[in-house]
Amino acid sequence: MDYEKLRELVRERVGVEGVPRIISLAHDGKPIPTVICLVKHEGGRFTATRGDLRTIARPVLNEAGEELTFASEADACAWAWQDLEPGLGVTPTYSPEEERESLASGDRQRARREQRLREWKAASGAISD
Repeated sequence: MDYEKLRELVRERVGVEGVPRIISLAHDGKPIPTVICLVKHEGGRFTATRGDLRTIARPVLNEAGEELTFASEADACAWAWQDLEPGLGVTPTYSPEEERESLASGDRQRARREQRLREWKAASGAISD
């Protein structure tokens, strides 16, 4: 998997606006504080960092406490997707009928709330609409 495919998979889960905060690729070796940044180094190897979405990007370490290193972009991207995928969730899709029912349910809830407010105003002597 290459970086563009990884971006596409993330975009399918979170939408286009979420991609720049979740995954990045630093070609210059300087990490970006995204959720995961894949950092390209001389010789074609890659490392990964986890960022705080502000200023901090910490290296991802292996079990031995050493910086996790990948031999290729494909390896780094495969690891990143495996790491990210469980937490991204799935955006649900609804049929037109389910969408209509959802909107109708909201309308019924709003009508009940407005009726209770009118009843409260009438019982408390508040100004009626």
